[in-house]
Amino acid sequence: MAIELNALREKARLLELVFDDECAKVNCDKWTWYRACAAATGHVGQKNNDTSRDIELSENEIIKSAHYSYIKALHAFYKARDGEGGVLGGLNG
Repeated sequence: MAIELNALREKARLLELVFDDECAKVNCDKWTWYRACAAATGHVGQKNNDTSRDIELSENEIIKSAHYSYIKALHAFYKARDGEGGVLGGLNG
């Protein structure tokens, strides 16, 4: 079980790095991307210093795909560690 957890954790970590790299390719970091997505969907929160790219960033399919893969792997790790009722174990898919 510990080996499986370590492998799942490592996969999530590597996919997070891919997500970070995809953000960096368009000159932003993950937090800028998260804020852009929130702004583009009308959520109130901390805004980016430059909001002119929020729509463009939030619609970037490569970043969205990298983010989805990272989050899916992260949830798989937490589900294996904590079970279906765990903190992040309930992601469908």
